[in-house]
Amino acid sequence: MHWFYWAAGIMLAFVALIAYFIYTPSMQRAEVSSGFSIQDLVGKIGVVTVTIPVKGGYGEVLIRVGASNTNQIAGSFSGDPIPEGTRVVIVRAAQHTIYVSPFE
Repeated sequence: MHWFYWAAGIMLAFVALIAYFIYTPSMQRAEVSSGFSIQDLVGKIGVVTVTIPVKGGYGEVLIRVGASNTNQIAGSFSGDPIPEGTRVVIVRAAQHTIYVSPFE
């Protein structure tokens, strides 16, 4: 009876290895990361969702990153106000704030 436990353990290990080598490659190909650095946003286009007031004030910009969207705190690069709904380009990123200019 002792040999039965050894055989069952070996079979379980064998099945686990087969499952690992079959499923892991397909999961790696299907994986999509939504992680990004704020520096990766420079040069991307977004839309102002909360009006950005004059220099020193902050609003909010919606940016598409990969398969998802992100809202970021934004200031005006030139210091001019930017109304809600304006398409903007991210010019600079610092700490937790991006600085944008209207995209024309």
